[in-house]
Amino acid sequence: MRFLRQNLGLKLLALFLALCAWSIVRLTAAPTGETPAQRVFFKPLQVTPPEDPDLVYKVGHQEVVITLRGRRTVLEKIEPGQISVDVDLSKRVAGDYMAKVDVLAPGGAEISDVHPTHVWVQITRSEAAFKPVRVQLLGRPAEGTHVGTPAAEPRSVRITGPPGNVDEVQAVVAPVNLAGLDRTFSTRARALEAVDANGRAIESVEIQSEGVDITVPIEVVHEARVQTDRVTVRRAPGWTYVISADPPKVTLEGPAGSEMPDVVHTEPWIVQHATRSQSRELRLVLPEGLRVAGEARVLVSVLPTRTSSPAP
Repeated sequence: MRFLRQNLGLKLLALFLALCAWSIVRLTAAPTGETPAQRVFFKPLQVTPPEDPDLVYKVGHQEVVITLRGRRTVLEKIEPGQISVDVDLSKRVAGDYMAKVDVLAPGGAEISDVHPTHVWVQITRSEAAFKPVRVQLLGRPAEGTHVGTPAAEPRSVRITGPPGNVDEVQAVVAPVNLAGLDRTFSTRARALEAVDANGRAIESVEIQSEGVDITVPIEVVHEARVQTDRVTVRRAPGWTYVISADPPKVTLEGPAGSEMPDVVHTEPWIVQHATRSQSRELRLVLPEGLRVAGEARVLVSVLPTRTSSPAP
């Protein structure tokens, strides 16, 4: 009892101040009628890469779930961009790690849960390789056109990344949209993507290219009939002759704006009379600037038929 009576005034003053402080905290943290609330955020994981530029990393998780606790009025004003979720690999060297996830939230909110708290990280030395460029044609060109074989420059590009990922890459795809085009088209494809043998995108590799120059030949096409009027037969009395071409029609190709004929002629051929069919491969004579889709030759046949018996 003597101990309690000693410095009684000071002790009562200390108790009074403590009660005042506690009351202030209660009033500030939770106003009358407002109970603590929770809010869940889904945030993509941000990674601070290793300082060594030759090191590349692979992270086991891409998204973190954060639960914040606090006053409802405070939580409702928090935007996802105000929450920082980071894994710092800046001082790491090559190896496998369970790295801590660092979360920062705005003032007035308490971080009550983070999942996962640690993520698996693999850091390796970067590997480099050259992979071929594959042009991916998208969209349909204008009606009556033919698309030729596209050309890419350069034909291969350098990629870097973890050894396993680099080995998986079979090609670097360069997409080109041809929708509605009616003439040869050139562009620089910048949206390049590394893919495996099945066309699936390979992550964690970097394409060391500012773009690939693509040229896609697009020409007007037109079907023309093969005319055999330049084939001359030395006729014999009592015989008729049927002249035919195989194929009877060909597809012409030419630049946009070309005048396409409805018929094309063969080179001349003088045929002597014979009692059996005769055939010869003849070259097609084409207007300047046009060409045939395929062989510019046709097989011309002359079939004789007796119409009357020879005189006695």
